[in-house]
Amino acid sequence: MSESRNQRQDSQGPTAEKVPDPAELRLTRQFAGQHLHPGRPASGFDLSGWQLMFDRGLFNPAPGQSHNIRRTAHLLKALGGGGADRGLLFAAGAHYFGCTYPVIRFGSPSQHQQWLPSLQTGRLIGCLAITEEGGGSGQSALATQVQAQADNLRLSGAKLFVTNAPVASVALVIASEWPQRGSLGLSAFLVPLDAPGVSVVPMNSMGLAGAPAGVVRLNDVCLPPSARLGAPGAGLAVMLSALRAERTALLSGFLGAAEFDLARCYQFLQSRFSVGQKSGAAVPQVLQHRLASIRCELAAAEALLDRGLDEVDHGGDALLWPAMVKKTVSETVASVADQIHQIYAGQGWLNLHESATAVLDTRAVLAASGTSEVMLNMIWSQLARTLTPLEFSTP
Repeated sequence: MSESRNQRQDSQGPTAEKVPDPAELRLTRQFAGQHLHPGRPASGFDLSGWQLMFDRGLFNPAPGQSHNIRRTAHLLKALGGGGADRGLLFAAGAHYFGCTYPVIRFGSPSQHQQWLPSLQTGRLIGCLAITEEGGGSGQSALATQVQAQADNLRLSGAKLFVTNAPVASVALVIASEWPQRGSLGLSAFLVPLDAPGVSVVPMNSMGLAGAPAGVVRLNDVCLPPSARLGAPGAGLAVMLSALRAERTALLSGFLGAAEFDLARCYQFLQSRFSVGQKSGAAVPQVLQHRLASIRCELAAAEALLDRGLDEVDHGGDALLWPAMVKKTVSETVASVADQIHQIYAGQGWLNLHESATAVLDTRAVLAASGTSEVMLNMIWSQLARTLTPLEFSTP
């Protein structure tokens, strides 16, 4: 579908993002097991866990790097592999990929100075505000509008399903500045959520209790020109950059969490069926095959994630690979959670191993950053351009 990974790596040289070494990933998993695995379903946003994550510098750029999508994705996966709450992982990913990363890419030097020290250390929490009632995240159907005046900007509208909104300090808001231009008339703005005219209403939702979502209402909010992120009319580029990062990397922590759940389920089966017998011999073959199949599903999703990260890292396709990764990883983690929950039977119903929580959390992300149907539309739109042409005609 595209040039080989080795060719692209050779052309990029030493500036490509680096994956954390195995020792760092192991320490990250251990840290999560010691500090971020609550042993019970989350009841809300874990501020202490958030601060512990960022105090370790997990989301700071690696030396010589301006941003770190690949590094952040691998560290999120390691946190999930150590048992960190999925809600906390989702909140951290939404903060970094949906807000911090776009500021890094599109922010001016003064915006970098104003926002990045606090965003990268977690002292301020960010969120991405795109979705609206009726239009969803449709690029040309956004009703939130901004009017540029002589010395300020006036922003009005409402955004729904904004992850982190109830606990965030700043929102990256995509709004229509020239409605007649459709998606080419969008602009992006950094909006302090304590600004006059801004109100946040928490939303009650199923799953991801550790990643609170809310409605952000903007009632004639007055912003300085410095609140604009990128050039006027660059909102589409900012939005696609954020969505590309989210769709590719946001669920990496969920793959790690699925591996954690698989290991815990394996341990449960070994303990339940091997009492008084040779270890492993008593586990019914149907369950052996179920866990083996789950392992294959996770390995395939992880391989696709790695390829998607490679495409982002080297400036590859902006639509196809993020869509394929998002669809595959979200469906895989939801399927795995459901299968493991069924294996626990009555203990799953009682949520003794947090399997019911995993089912709800993974169901919640099926629609995050676009449903599978939306992803399939994107994949289809890119097929003709990305498939290798046949060298012969078919009947």
